[in-house]
Amino acid sequence: MQEELLKVPTRINITEETVTQIHDLFQVNRTQKDIADALNKEQIKPPKGRVWTSSKVGAVIKERGFKKIKPKK
Repeated sequence: MQEELLKVPTRINITEETVTQIHDLFQVNRTQKDIADALNKEQIKPPKGRVWTSSKVGAVIKERGFKKIKPKK
C-alpha cells in the first residue's frame, strides 16, 4: 500500500498591515516587482530572506486569493 502525502498549506508570516499594503498596490495595477521594490524601499521585513522579490509578493497574492477589481463601465 502506497502512502499518500498530504499537502499542507503554508502561511506566509507577515503582518496584516503588510498584507493590506500589498493588496492596495495590487488593486491599482502595480506589478509584483513594483510592489516588492516599494516594500524594500520602506524596509519592510520579508517573510524569509533579506529582501522582497516579485515571487514572494506573488506568493502572498496567491495565498490570500487577491483578485483585481474591475471598474464598472
